Amino acid sequence: MSWVSSVSAEQASPEVRNVYNFLQENWGFVPNYFQALGGHPQLLQDQVNMFTHLMFEERALPRAIKEQIALVVSGINLSNYCLAAHLEILGRLGFEKSFARKLALNFECASRAENNDTLPIPCEGFSPTSGHRTAGFRPRARSWMERY
Repeated sequence: MSWVSSVSAEQASPEVRNVYNFLQENWGFVPNYFQALGGHPQLLQDQVNMFTHLMFEERALPRAIKEQIALVVSGINLSNYCLAAHLEILGRLGFEKSFARKLALNFECASRAENNDTLPIPCEGFSPTSGHRTAGFRPRARSWMERY
C-alpha cells in the first residue's frame, strides 16, 4: 500500500499527460516521483523543468557525470527510490549495471569506464562509511542492490 497517491497517465488531466509524455519521450520512463506530483500540475511542471535543466544541460559537467554523482549521493543518503531511478537512468545512458552497482556501493573503488565518462574526482569525506548517519550503509545497500 502506498502512502502517497499517484496519478497514472490514464487518470491525468491533459496538462499532466503532456508532462508525462515529455518524460516518456526524453527519459524513456515516467518516474514515480513525478506521478506523485500529478495532482499538482504546476508543481509537477516546475519540478520537471528544474530537473531537466539541471541534469540535461551540459554546461560544466556532462549528463553522465551528473547522473553518477546523483547515484552516489542517493547511496550515501540511503534513498532506495533514488538509487533505483538513477540506476535506471545510467543504464539507459549505456553504463553497465555492474559498474553502476559498484559506484553506488563503493564509489572510491569503482573502476573507470572505458569511455572515461565517469566521475573524475574522488568524493573524499562523503564515503558511505564516513559518518554516524550512514553507519551500516554497505550491508543494507548491498542487500537492496542484490534485488536489482
